[in-house]
Amino acid sequence: MLIDRFAYGNRLRHTDPALKTAVSLAVLVLCLVLDTPAASLFALGWMSLLAVAVARVPVRVFAGILLGESTFLALATVGIAVTVSVAPPSAETLWRGHIGALWVFGTANGLSVAAHTVSRAIGATAAMNFLALTTPLVDLVALMRRLHVPDALIDITATVYRATFLLLDNFNQMYTAQQCRLGYISARRSMQSAALLGGNLFIKTFQKGKRLQLALDARGFEGTLRVLPAQYRPNPVLAVWGIIGVTAMLGIRILL
Repeated sequence: MLIDRFAYGNRLRHTDPALKTAVSLAVLVLCLVLDTPAASLFALGWMSLLAVAVARVPVRVFAGILLGESTFLALATVGIAVTVSVAPPSAETLWRGHIGALWVFGTANGLSVAAHTVSRAIGATAAMNFLALTTPLVDLVALMRRLHVPDALIDITATVYRATFLLLDNFNQMYTAQQCRLGYISARRSMQSAALLGGNLFIKTFQKGKRLQLALDARGFEGTLRVLPAQYRPNPVLAVWGIIGVTAMLGIRILL
């Protein structure tokens, strides 16, 4: 919901989504293809600058979202940096320890690969964050129609996106009601309340989905959701910034 609020309220809201998508995808693809930590870190800084300085997304919002994603990425690469083995490690390890019969150790190569993976992923993540924080789903749906994406795929995307917010709203209402009745006062009660919440949430969401289908059928739904096209403006400033960023990443790869 926080991302959606800024997607509708940033300074690039009425910029053509094709341009914003092109800039984001170009940076993301270069992060993957160039495979250079320096280029990926530059992409991280450049896309953050575009989001904060051009789109005027608050620094704390962009940094907070990026921090959460970075933490997840760091935890995901622990398996690369840390090795667990029943055999004792060689003398080339940077650190070592053991838990019972298991040896836990790290090597210079493992740490290097982990850092390389995180830097590559975080640059691509920053590019996608820029697109998510500056472009609401309705604009992406309009872009997909312009690109002649199959209508079934577009409708599924829009429906699932709307269902996500319905699911969150139902969850918050049910969780608040349980808290008011001391449903999480102890570990035992918490487990019981969580089980009840999960079961009731599925039933209530299914019922709302069925009512949505009935409402669509009552309005003559024939397999395609039709909406009025929006009007977008070109943005030469963003185009120039995007070209500069892509050129700089290619230059970094050539120099290094």
